[in-house]
Amino acid sequence: MELNHTELHKLIKAAYKSKKPLNVAGHIGIGKSDTVLNVAKEIAASKNLPFVMGSQPDSFGFIDIRLNQMDPSDLRGLPMYDKENFVTVWYPPKWLPKHGAGILFFDEINLAAQMIQASAYQLILTRELGEYKLPDDWVIVSAGNLVDDRGGIYELAAPLANRFIHATLDPPTKEQWIDWAMEHDVDIDVVSYIQYRGGAELYKFDPEKDNLAFPTPRSWKSASDLRRDNLNASDREQLILMSSAIGDGSAREFMAFIKLKDSLDLENILKNPDAFKKPTRVDINYSLTSALSARYKDERKALPNILKIWDKMDPEYVVLSVRLCQAAHKTNFIADVSKIPESQEFINKYTKYFKKF
Repeated sequence: MELNHTELHKLIKAAYKSKKPLNVAGHIGIGKSDTVLNVAKEIAASKNLPFVMGSQPDSFGFIDIRLNQMDPSDLRGLPMYDKENFVTVWYPPKWLPKHGAGILFFDEINLAAQMIQASAYQLILTRELGEYKLPDDWVIVSAGNLVDDRGGIYELAAPLANRFIHATLDPPTKEQWIDWAMEHDVDIDVVSYIQYRGGAELYKFDPEKDNLAFPTPRSWKSASDLRRDNLNASDREQLILMSSAIGDGSAREFMAFIKLKDSLDLENILKNPDAFKKPTRVDINYSLTSALSARYKDERKALPNILKIWDKMDPEYVVLSVRLCQAAHKTNFIADVSKIPESQEFINKYTKYFKKF
């Protein structure tokens, strides 16, 4: 079945509970690997165990292995001759878990040739590999791109596929991604732009084109990081940075949105909130939303006048701006609003959105 990210969270936890190997398929850059890692951290917290990368006693571990980087012998290990018993003993590779609990993650499993995949059959089905046994509290999860993603993948061999339970992850919806973005400090302008475009720019992969850079949830996070780390770059340099992450067409549209925001006379708007008249154009409303949120992030004392401007804007823009402001300062936002004498009506109207964080 095709699942959303919340449903996949639950399925990974169910697979862990039953110790069933799970394979997750999905398009490029939509968060398959991050979802598995985040669930591992959640399970660790639920068990009151420290989360570690690797395997350690009394901990919950996460081991990320790429089968396409291995030879068949890399899984089985090395044979050593036991002179006393006149037998060959296999020494398993160091990365196989020996302690604690955790998730053994075979990422990009279908990039591995079928000969390499075949080497994993026994480990995935019986939790054994020669003389090695996977500890009881570990489970195997794998992930891979879809065949039509033009990723140079090998289809899972039927015997291997039948050893897994399976799910296909859908790209996140606009709302799901924005929720995630606000929890992971994604640039305010990026979030506002994705909201403004109604999610149309969130994922745009065309397998018929040869573009190396294109918009995905992952590449938008890269664009956000590049933007934040290069705030003093020129317009041309900013365009180059965005294009390197999300492709030329999407970068130019995003930079046009930024220029629109920068063209607003925000200083005058904030100095004279009583004279403010809400814009009629949707793009200007979203640009103003982004600009007000960014100002609060940098200058919390501007909030009283921001509140007056919000009072004249349509609720859909206020809700986004409220969430962006609260993402910037978490619970401090509620305290800041509460200090404003005229804020009670605003709090009553929008308090349910405060609980997003």
